[in-house]
Amino acid sequence: MKISRRRKVHRYLNFFCNNYGFRQPYQVLIDGTFCYAALKNKFNIREQTPKYMDGDVKLLTTQCVIQESANLGHSIYGATVIVKQFATHRCGHTMPVPGSICLESMLGVNNPNRYIIATQDKELQTVVRRIPGTPLLYLHQRAPTLEQPSAASLRMARINSNEKLVRTFHFILYVP
Repeated sequence: MKISRRRKVHRYLNFFCNNYGFRQPYQVLIDGTFCYAALKNKFNIREQTPKYMDGDVKLLTTQCVIQESANLGHSIYGATVIVKQFATHRCGHTMPVPGSICLESMLGVNNPNRYIIATQDKELQTVVRRIPGTPLLYLHQRAPTLEQPSAASLRMARINSNEKLVRTFHFILYVP
């Protein structure tokens, strides 16, 4: 990996660690579309994702994602096999829902469990960008790409840092 790409990834991960409490091992929720793109581009998710993120990574998926990729049939059989290799995280759905809806429900309003979403689905990417504190990972050709923090993430980090500054200033002024 080129030095400039490594620096960008390190800077983006540091942003999420400092502002949102991310820590190693990073929890990466993987979608069926990401596995399909990885298979098509000969990208080994289990080996290359930890190298790219320069740290420990816990690769996760949900039962809904596995069920969705299995229902799509033989056209994406390889992606289904890849998805089944990862640890399954409980999503709380009794009946399977589409993978994008399942991952969106796992994130909630502000991503309290600190997931990194790995997907190629454009609609899910748009939804993830609106949720503050949620990193987005996708494949561009054969290269994994961690997207820069979204506007929602930057805005919420700025608000939180201003609140901390006001509390500190208030503490300094009013403590005898």
